[in-house]
Amino acid sequence: MRARLVAACVMWVIISIPLILKLVPPNGIYGFRIPATQASRAIWYPANAFMGWALSVAAVVGATLLLALPGTAKRWLLWAAFLAPMFGAIAASFVYVQHLV
Repeated sequence: MRARLVAACVMWVIISIPLILKLVPPNGIYGFRIPATQASRAIWYPANAFMGWALSVAAVVGATLLLALPGTAKRWLLWAAFLAPMFGAIAASFVYVQHLV
């Protein structure tokens, strides 16, 4: 379980790179797709770059926590170490978009 969650953290960093580099145009599949970001390119690119950075940092924090936990850690604690930083990144991204609007 731990190895899969660490691999998911690596995947999140890889997925975030195009967002950070502002390579993803507005679309219906990939990116931070909420009404505010889809309404304006002026909001889409900075919001997605912020979310890319936030998710990357969250993934690194999550992977670090997962690797630091003892081998006897319960499954729920592994999931919490993975999900808590991710939810924090998403919440921070919503707050950032509110400042852009």
